[in-house]
Amino acid sequence: MRNTPKFAAPAALVALLFGLSACTVPTPTALPSASSTMPTGPATPSTSPTAPVGDALGPFGYGALKLGATKAEATASGLTEGITGTEGECGGASDGRLLGAQPPSEEAINGQLFFSVNTGKLIAIYATGDVATPEGIKLGSTVTQLKAAFGKWEAEEGEEGRGGASVAGNEKAYYRIVVDSGKVVELSLDSIDQDCYE
Repeated sequence: MRNTPKFAAPAALVALLFGLSACTVPTPTALPSASSTMPTGPATPSTSPTAPVGDALGPFGYGALKLGATKAEATASGLTEGITGTEGECGGASDGRLLGAQPPSEEAINGQLFFSVNTGKLIAIYATGDVATPEGIKLGSTVTQLKAAFGKWEAEEGEEGRGGASVAGNEKAYYRIVVDSGKVVELSLDSIDQDCYE
């Protein structure tokens, strides 16, 4: 059996370290600004997809999603989800909704799409979240804001309930706006050819 000195390995390590300390490592003269080059933090994963911000509801649709579209065309817009089949259901589950909108309920139909039972074409797009008209009217807008944007808007019961407003730049569509407790609670862009409700 061969005798190895107890301090042979540490002595070699010390020699190696002293040898490395003699090497010069270039250092940058200026460090880049953290705010301009470093990420500010990890990206927060989205729990559900959402429609892009910036598209207005009107005058012809919502971004690439246009009134009169078939279900296939609406799906291809990239702004919808939950559309199935080819037949319209006048707001039924297979008609789908805007991307990121909650599924419809008896209390709210915000974000819902309506396809005609007779033609299969998109006849109504209901706003959700911050989706607004070109005039800036959205869910939560006040009656004062609504009347400033659409002077001729009037609900069936004065300032509460459902009323219509014309769409600037498209005489073949109108806004259907419902107000409750002084605020907009439903807002949709409807085709004048819609055949689903009043």
